[in-house]
Amino acid sequence: MTPPLTDEALRAEALRQQTLLQAIRAEAEPQALVAQITPWPGQRGDAAPDEGLKGYRRNALALAPRALGSVFPVVQQMLGEADFAALARQFWRDAPPVRGDLACWGEALPAWLSQQTEVVEAGPWLASTAELEWLVHQASRAVDASPQPDTLALLASPEAGQALLHLQPGSAVLISPWPLRLIWTAHQWPEGHTERAPAFAALREALQQGHAEPVLVVRDGWRVAVEPLTPPEASFTQSLLQGQALGPALEFAAAESPPLSFEGWLVRAVQSGWLVQVSLGNAPETL
Repeated sequence: MTPPLTDEALRAEALRQQTLLQAIRAEAEPQALVAQITPWPGQRGDAAPDEGLKGYRRNALALAPRALGSVFPVVQQMLGEADFAALARQFWRDAPPVRGDLACWGEALPAWLSQQTEVVEAGPWLASTAELEWLVHQASRAVDASPQPDTLALLASPEAGQALLHLQPGSAVLISPWPLRLIWTAHQWPEGHTERAPAFAALREALQQGHAEPVLVVRDGWRVAVEPLTPPEASFTQSLLQGQALGPALEFAAAESPPLSFEGWLVRAVQSGWLVQVSLGNAPETL
């Protein structure tokens, strides 16, 4: 059995990986950085380190569109493969991965897109769509949790105002000026599907009318759902996700118009599996 690495060895390897990422990102040949990476991964014999660096850069630029497209397929559809590939390579240069797991890369894309003038002019909803897709990606990686309906009895207790309502792990509310659910839904149908044309017709109408719709991103078994919310439902659900108790969350949502129907929200949350548990304390560690 291979002995575990010491703390010093782990720190040295982490520094080497960070230095490698810096060297790949640099435009000029960073000799000072190259000298710190010995040996290079995969280096053989007397091969020059800068040749390995060039290879890493070529692979990184080729990998960027595939890695980013797997997380942001709707944005990729909107831009087209060629434009998305160019965007992904530029994003790699501006905001390269900081971890070896490329599934963790892309969190900065929504903010980065909002600063790209040409992208904003072509589709001002792209940044919000990217934010939605990142939340969907995060929810897909969240742990599984089985609803515990027996805990609903706490809502009939005198302490119901202090109760905490725990939603599925990875759940998130997104409030945007764009019809994100329609954007998401329209791009889930493949080319030629009978539902694709009416979905895009509804989307075009919503964009023309300036329709906005808050959404809830939530696990639904093995998949992730994007559910529409009314403004009061969005405020209430967001308060719950921020850890507020039922009483304060209801008071916050009361400022919205029309008023929240808690009974309607609760029935929907239970039937759809959003609500996992009700407690009078902090969420269990498993959640």
